[in-house]
Amino acid sequence: MVVDELGTEAGRHITYPGDTLERRLRNLLSAVDEPLLFVFDDFDQNIDDVAGKRPVLDDQGRGRVRSEAAEVLGAVLRAIRAEASPSRVLVTCRYPLA
Repeated sequence: MVVDELGTEAGRHITYPGDTLERRLRNLLSAVDEPLLFVFDDFDQNIDDVAGKRPVLDDQGRGRVRSEAAEVLGAVLRAIRAEASPSRVLVTCRYPLA
C-alpha cells in the first residue's frame, strides 16, 4: 500500500480525516517520487440512468456523470494540476462524458 511505503509521517498527512479529498491527494502527489496513474475503470457505473436501465445521455450522446463521481474525479484532476504533477488519469467508459 502506498501509505505504508511512504512512512508514518507522510502517511499521516495523506490519511488525516479532517482534510478534503483534494488536499489528501495533493499531499500524496507531493510525497511520491514517481508519477501515479489513477485508473477509473468501467466508469459507466457512474453515469446517471433511468430506473437502473438506460444511461441518461445529452443531445450529443454524452453521459451525465453522477455528482459524487464528478466530485472525486474533479478532486483528482485539481490535485494533479495544483501540484504540477506528471501523474495521469485514465477513465474507461462506453460513452463520452459530458
